[in-house]
Amino acid sequence: MKKILLSAVALAGLFAASVPAGAAHEVKGDANCDGAVNIFDVVRTQNIILGRSVPYPGCEIDLDMNCDEKVNVFDLVLIRTVALGNENPSTGCN
Repeated sequence: MKKILLSAVALAGLFAASVPAGAAHEVKGDANCDGAVNIFDVVRTQNIILGRSVPYPGCEIDLDMNCDEKVNVFDLVLIRTVALGNENPSTGCN
């Protein structure tokens, strides 16, 4: 399991390096601006919350899944829910 997580982190870094700064997108929970919500977004959001990474310009607004104007563990749980296949989690947003 540890090897899989480390591999996901390494791949997330590779994909992150290929994303142009300020890339426009409209996908809620998409931390790496690639147009999809998946394990890479979960890992990136976790790293942002822990202070190991910063959001890409233009992507930070999509990380606030519950519209409380903060990116925290509650947003991470919702991003994880979407990444696991629930397209419409209850977010509290209007």
